[in-house]
Amino acid sequence: MANRRLYIVERLHKRRKLSSKQEVDDFRDELLVEVLCRLSHSKHVIQCKCICKRWSALISESYFVGRFIACKKMERPSFVVVARNTYQESWKGLMMHFENKLFNFNSFSLSSLPCVSGDNVTTTVTVVGAYNDLLLYRGVASDRYYYYIYNIQTKQWLSLPSTPFYYGLNIDNAFFCDPYYTIDGDRVIFNAAYRFSIVVAHCPSRRKVASKHIVHIFSSNSRRWTTKVLLLPKSCRLMSYHDRSFVFAGKLHIRSIEGLIAFDPCESGNDVDDVIKCRLIDWPPTMFIVSACVSVHQGELRFYKFDDDHIFTTWVLKDYERGEWSLLHSIASYQWVLPRDCNFVLPQQNNRWWGGFVVAQHPTNPDIVYISPFNWKTMCSILMCDTSTRTVRLVSHLPESMILDCIFTSYSLTLPIWPTPLPTLV
Repeated sequence: MANRRLYIVERLHKRRKLSSKQEVDDFRDELLVEVLCRLSHSKHVIQCKCICKRWSALISESYFVGRFIACKKMERPSFVVVARNTYQESWKGLMMHFENKLFNFNSFSLSSLPCVSGDNVTTTVTVVGAYNDLLLYRGVASDRYYYYIYNIQTKQWLSLPSTPFYYGLNIDNAFFCDPYYTIDGDRVIFNAAYRFSIVVAHCPSRRKVASKHIVHIFSSNSRRWTTKVLLLPKSCRLMSYHDRSFVFAGKLHIRSIEGLIAFDPCESGNDVDDVIKCRLIDWPPTMFIVSACVSVHQGELRFYKFDDDHIFTTWVLKDYERGEWSLLHSIASYQWVLPRDCNFVLPQQNNRWWGGFVVAQHPTNPDIVYISPFNWKTMCSILMCDTSTRTVRLVSHLPESMILDCIFTSYSLTLPIWPTPLPTLV
């Protein structure tokens, strides 16, 4: 009798499972799209690809991706600051997540990269560029550079051909990438054939003042390393230790002592001598750019910095074509509204604080920047400074072992709603 009951229960359980499966399979594609678009994050949607071939094919279609982006476009973007670790295990780093105006920290490892676990094991693997959710890593082994593009959302990586040149560590790296998609009102426009380029410039230890600089460029169009000559309107000196290039107005901008060098690395140049003509945009007055932070927000280029007199300044590039800057904020140390109990956080003298290093800017509010104080004892603190209200607030603390990396080698990323797919190199 008991066996008979057990048999009936098992048959009912199997029938219910089959009925439930048939109900899901009976969903029309339009209904299934609406259900999947209600998931909170793209990573959960991508995990649904493993359910069946039909779901995988549906999620891979551009229509679904566009619909998912349209449903999430009003949500606040995710904000991440990645700091490379150059003092401990070189392939580990620190990731700071921006959530509810606070930084949450977690270490991450790139042990899956071939430069760490493969045959060409390197001793130095560092972040040298970033765009959206893509990080550019550089490894060094056997007098060659090995570059990898890594997506921090999907954990996928792309290995690029090793370089035919080597200059030690006296190089400047730049990463140029087109957006995978753009949002125009209610429309999502995809750029499936988006371009990317990697630019490597040799920077001698004694900075060379010249109007021509040799660079090596890897382009997704040519799929190989080529040598170009940057032709500038006047002589300048490249900076070999910053690696903080950025894309603005469709051009790659790298920093020099004299100003911003702007050019399109995807240009073919002259067929005879491969010369790329560049623009040189002078820095704002009295701007020492080495420790400044750049922000590109809604078509506007800003620079933030504390100067030698501990005055915080914000400059806006008012006219890009003419290279004209406008001073937006100039806030002296005594004009900030400090927290009541801030002696343990802020180095002060006569109720004034000395300023600090600009670590990152807010992903959606350009008036908010995150700062690490100058004083060594309090550098592990992260402060949120609102230039519109002139208020300062403690938001988090950095691990002491990572503070120098965060100040000098950090990269801010505003993660896209849908991960950027890695291109294939044939």
